[in-house]
Amino acid sequence: MFLEAHKLTKAYASNGRRVEVLRGCDLSIEKGEMVAIVGASGVGKSTLMHVLGSLDVPDSGTVHLGGKALFELSEHARTRLRNETIGFVFQFHYLLPEFTAAENVAMPLMIGRMERAEALRRAEKLLADLGLSERGSHLPSQLSGGEQQRVAVARALVTEPTLVLADEPTGNLDTANSEELVSVFRHLHEERDLTSVIVTHSRDVALVCDRTFYMEEGRLRI
Repeated sequence: MFLEAHKLTKAYASNGRRVEVLRGCDLSIEKGEMVAIVGASGVGKSTLMHVLGSLDVPDSGTVHLGGKALFELSEHARTRLRNETIGFVFQFHYLLPEFTAAENVAMPLMIGRMERAEALRRAEKLLADLGLSERGSHLPSQLSGGEQQRVAVARALVTEPTLVLADEPTGNLDTANSEELVSVFRHLHEERDLTSVIVTHSRDVALVCDRTFYMEEGRLRI
């Protein structure tokens, strides 16, 4: 398996009490799959995604990515693996308002010390693939909500990750923009041979995925 989680648990303290969010989650995903995790708000979907992406550490359990046990790695090694292997798409696009669409997409490459001209060239090519060839020089405030989220997808893919974790990527979009984004995402998933996990409350989004897991009370079921 390319991505495998076993008996994940995670709890938080809230108002002096312990709240169990993950209660023994098991998940196995093969390379190249596009998988949906569906559930109502507050059942632990985002927490699970953060743990799968090593943005958060579980209280117990294991996550293996490409055969590597994430939480047996040093923090430095885990960060490096995450930066080189995983692309994240969130419900809120988190674009930097003072930078153009192309600069936002190129930012991870420039942070990784790629030459600015080359980083922008790659960003502009990816924006063109997402139907935004004429929007590269626009600021986020000059883009529609759907365009902003497509820029966020481009930013997640510009480092050429093998795994994409998307947390409610259509949550703030209307039906038309949601359908367009999912269609584009599915195309890029296949074209780039990605493994993708989409956390969503939308059954329509889940329909375009290869498999769907349902999350209830901190546990997953098929």
